[in-house]
Amino acid sequence: MSDERTSRLALPLLQPGQAQKETTHNEALALLDLTVQASVLTAGTNTPPGAPVAGNAWIVGTAPTGGWTGQARAIAGWTSGGWRFVAPREGMTVWSIADGQPMRFGGGAWTVGVLAGTRVSIGGVDVVGARRAAIPDPTGGTVVDRSGAGRNWRHIGHFTRSRADWRLKHPKNCVVPATPLTFVSLRGNKPEDREFAMSV
Repeated sequence: MSDERTSRLALPLLQPGQAQKETTHNEALALLDLTVQASVLTAGTNTPPGAPVAGNAWIVGTAPTGGWTGQARAIAGWTSGGWRFVAPREGMTVWSIADGQPMRFGGGAWTVGVLAGTRVSIGGVDVVGARRAAIPDPTGGTVVDRSGAGRNWRHIGHFTRSRADWRLKHPKNCVVPATPLTFVSLRGNKPEDREFAMSV
């Protein structure tokens, strides 16, 4: 088989006049099958399973033993020809079946369930953006007290509106209701005038 390989996934390359080209070709296909839309059973395992099934894969731990020796953090897949390994690349993502979440390789380690980005957009509309500076405690403005008359809890606290910032404050001895509290900001009296709603 050829000693020349691709720079990213280390797939073996065919050579002019090479005999038994199918061997090199099949090896490349086996590695692609392990890498494309990759999914692993578990991550961080250091000991190879005793009875692996062809098609299953794992993310090797940091101190591998046995047939995985020297393959720390690699994707290990069992095939009809034995173990195949793919070294992780920066930004590589796989699906962890055990966690039910994606795993991403970065900074020399695998991280599970962490999504990184600058904003969340739904239907072309940004709904979550970068974190902004903390809102200072409001001063002045209008204070509206809301008491829990007829309910099984006492004073909620009060809303203070200063500029466009709303905050709910309550005393330490406040009894929190079992049902959710819903806060709604309206520009008018119609449902379509609703600007903001939140339940806690």
